[in-house]
Amino acid sequence: MKQVRNFFLVLLVTLPPLLGTAQMSLNQHERLTIQAVRITETPKVDGVLNDPAWRDEVSSQRTYFVQNSPDNGEPSAFESEVYVAYTDRAIYIAAQLYDDNPDSILTELGLRDDGNRNADMFGVGFDPYHKRQNAFVFWLTAAGVQGDSYSTTNNMDDNWNAVWKSGVKINEEGWAIEMEIPYSQLRFPKQEIQTWGINFYRSIRRYQEESFWNFVDANVDGLVNQYGDVAGIENIEPPLRLSITPYVSAYMNQQGQSGMQPSINGGMDLKYGINESFTLDMSLIPDFGQVQSDNIVLNLSAFEVRLDENRPFFTEGTELFNRTNLFYSRRVGSTTQRLGEVYDDEEIISRPSQAPLLNATKVSGRTRGGLGVGVFNAVTNRTYLAVGKENHTTSEEGDYKDVRQVLADPITNFNTLVFDQNLKNNSNISLTNTNVWREGRGRDANATRVDFTFNDKNNTWYTRGFGAYSYILDYDSDSGKMVPDLGYAYNLNFGKQSGTFQFSVNHTRETDNYNVNDMGFLFAPNENSYNVWAMVQKSEPFSIFNNANINANVNYTRTHLPDEFDNFNVNWNFNMGFKNFWYLWLGSGVNPVTNVDHFEARTAGYVFRKPGSFRQNFWLSTDSRKAFRIGMGGGVWTRPEWKSLDNWFEFNPRFRFSDKFTLEHSFEFQRRRNEYGFATKRFDDNGNLSEIIIGDREVRNLTNTFAGSYTFNPFAGITLRVRHYWSRVAYDRFWQVSEDGYLFDTDYTVRDAEGVPRHDENFNFFSLDLVYSWQFAPGSFLSVVWKNNINTSGRDTQVSYRENWETMLTSDNMLNSFSLRMIYFLDYQDAKSFFKR
Repeated sequence: MKQVRNFFLVLLVTLPPLLGTAQMSLNQHERLTIQAVRITETPKVDGVLNDPAWRDEVSSQRTYFVQNSPDNGEPSAFESEVYVAYTDRAIYIAAQLYDDNPDSILTELGLRDDGNRNADMFGVGFDPYHKRQNAFVFWLTAAGVQGDSYSTTNNMDDNWNAVWKSGVKINEEGWAIEMEIPYSQLRFPKQEIQTWGINFYRSIRRYQEESFWNFVDANVDGLVNQYGDVAGIENIEPPLRLSITPYVSAYMNQQGQSGMQPSINGGMDLKYGINESFTLDMSLIPDFGQVQSDNIVLNLSAFEVRLDENRPFFTEGTELFNRTNLFYSRRVGSTTQRLGEVYDDEEIISRPSQAPLLNATKVSGRTRGGLGVGVFNAVTNRTYLAVGKENHTTSEEGDYKDVRQVLADPITNFNTLVFDQNLKNNSNISLTNTNVWREGRGRDANATRVDFTFNDKNNTWYTRGFGAYSYILDYDSDSGKMVPDLGYAYNLNFGKQSGTFQFSVNHTRETDNYNVNDMGFLFAPNENSYNVWAMVQKSEPFSIFNNANINANVNYTRTHLPDEFDNFNVNWNFNMGFKNFWYLWLGSGVNPVTNVDHFEARTAGYVFRKPGSFRQNFWLSTDSRKAFRIGMGGGVWTRPEWKSLDNWFEFNPRFRFSDKFTLEHSFEFQRRRNEYGFATKRFDDNGNLSEIIIGDREVRNLTNTFAGSYTFNPFAGITLRVRHYWSRVAYDRFWQVSEDGYLFDTDYTVRDAEGVPRHDENFNFFSLDLVYSWQFAPGSFLSVVWKNNINTSGRDTQVSYRENWETMLTSDNMLNSFSLRMIYFLDYQDAKSFFKR
């Protein structure tokens, strides 16, 4: 504790001069302006800059971009020349990116939006409303790979997709690009003279250099607020934005040893520009059968596992909805199985894996005054359990009689409404409301949250926070009525977000009945926490480093009700980027006192006391420019009083055979010895709780993931992802826990009367995703997918890797799916131009 105190004293002593340094950095670069020119003849978009537009009509800006990394604020290694032109239909960007050694330009291929490749890159961002907070970003690699994203004050939404044309060509002076971006893919105000924010980005991969036309200071928070301007755009009209993307798909699915089951699906996505600012997105009869398999794990914790969203409709254009934890789109289509009554003499024969999505709609946009509005709505259909009584008149296992359908999920409507108002100084205030309605006696839920961020004019100091409430209306079987439950939460955060020294002070409170999980995601409520975080960073090269930072945080948590101590911990981290482009992270943490876990016992009124613990871990990665790159990490965690010891190690080699072919392997191993955790509850003959059982267990997790890609060209390629997750849990002994959290002996044994382990677990999940994707026209794709999933569970934990693998592969719990899907993009403006010709 003395070392932590001294660390914060050093930071406070150095604060005044560092603030002055940050202020100088903000003011030393003026905002740039580039002139756009209306052209009469549209250029051929092929990366060859010999069109009359670039040769005769448009004047370029030739300059050295300014580095963001590795040498923040210094000129780029080479000059860049950029052009901006426009017509009544589209805006055109061209650039000659000079390079003294064109043969050294890196050109690894990838599919669309794959920016994590060993290739030089050029990008442009547009801020049409000139609010310095949001931007449409388009980029190209030197291999011709195309990508786009939507930049906000909070993050970069890489799931946003637009349809546009581009061309790339390596030439004697370096490489050149051309972009044609239709106005139908942008949103801008309806006014005679347009002034947009703009910035250009360049990456010289062999130098690991990233630079911008208008300097983006690594010591200043934010990206769009550091854009320059484009002038000269006049007399353009926001077009009618209307496009449809119909699809047809065919499946052959096999479950276990059953035969192949064919199916054919069809549907359509629709985009309609309601006005210059807002867009309607609809998905009619959606099909998500080809999305990547989830990373399923064995969950022993008191909290659910948060899974990634892979369904395109729920990932694209949802930045307004994703700003808070009130919107977790995986809730839409999930099954709760809360309704219906299953009698004591019945068994559940089958359960629904998901609730069918009938339709989904979202409307989003931002006005010229900076007001962002988002409306999301989705409806899912009923699901049913199949239940029956065991048929004792036959000898066949799994034979049932009196089989009936029991309602698991009613028709459910999910709705989210967001208002987000941009304010000056890159500030904002927003309101989010979510509502879940279920038919009949189904549980209804409503949550509302107001967020705010206020920055000073230099974007250095900030105050942010939120206030929220949740309202649940659920059926009470005892009273036969719908009973309401109201909870609330708030957060206040103050700090410094730019400069060499940064810090924050944070306070959060959540009541015990604050619940947003019908539409959102919250691990656990009932929190009253305090957090202090501080960081010292250097963004410019020094000694053997390109950059480095040291940060530390102190966390103190109590419960809201009752007001009791919960947790105290201190963590510190060192991040170091070296001049040879290796990277090292070191992290440590300590829980110096006994913490009180209010959730592990899984019963209200019970706690579980955990003695102090210590953690040390690291991550090291080699130069990603090399054909062979390795990432590796590991750590150790210990709780000495219980002799608990965790070790984990991860090894991540990647080999790039050529610009077309790459293979990557991820090996992760974790072993947790003497882990104490919840096992089960025991009840007396009257059904009253008699014991909560805590087990001393050893947990071993092994995950192997292989990922490979072969890219034929920027529009067609094959990707393969194979993942095997194996978890073994073996219990050594059990205790019972008292209400105040202490352990004492129990007669509960590890094995039952027949010698079978009660709670040991041998769990496997295997997934294979093989995908061929071909973009045969702008916005139009053909994909062929083979998916294979296996899920097994048993009690035998004393098996070798080979024995476990062979048993898993012979399981009946296997799903094979072969599918073919084609989508075709149809745009109103293209169709209009075609018929005019």
